[in-house]
Amino acid sequence: MRRACAAVLALCLAAAPRGAGAEEPPESVAAMRNPVAGDPAAVRRGQGLFLQNCAPCHGASADGKGPGAVGLRPPPADLAGPDVVPKHPDGWIYWRIANGKRGTAMPPFAFSLSEQERWSIVAWLRSLRPAAAGAAQAASTTEAGRAPLVAAH
Repeated sequence: MRRACAAVLALCLAAAPRGAGAEEPPESVAAMRNPVAGDPAAVRRGQGLFLQNCAPCHGASADGKGPGAVGLRPPPADLAGPDVVPKHPDGWIYWRIANGKRGTAMPPFAFSLSEQERWSIVAWLRSLRPAAAGAAQAASTTEAGRAPLVAAH
């Protein structure tokens, strides 16, 4: 019986995607380029895919405060803020979507979303960065005692 369990475990591990659940992606992902970067249609698709697959935990605005985030430890990442998306290359974000993150509720999406769908989500997340940067600047300007800057839409 022990041998059978060990054999099944070995087969499952062999069938898992390389790096699945690993804490950090291999250095090679930094060189990956988003093939749909700058494509407005991909950004729109990415938003829809994010809302369907990611928003339950990360929230519709990607702030990490979705309804499914309640009680999760660690909590989902704030992808709209300055600490995740702006600090990582597209390949890292793509890799994290594909492989999930061990020790969290973040599942791998390598088998449920196509490569293009994962890249579209990355494109949408990148489109949030100007809003996050504008909000950070407005907050720091207000804290300095000056009137907040208002971004034009």
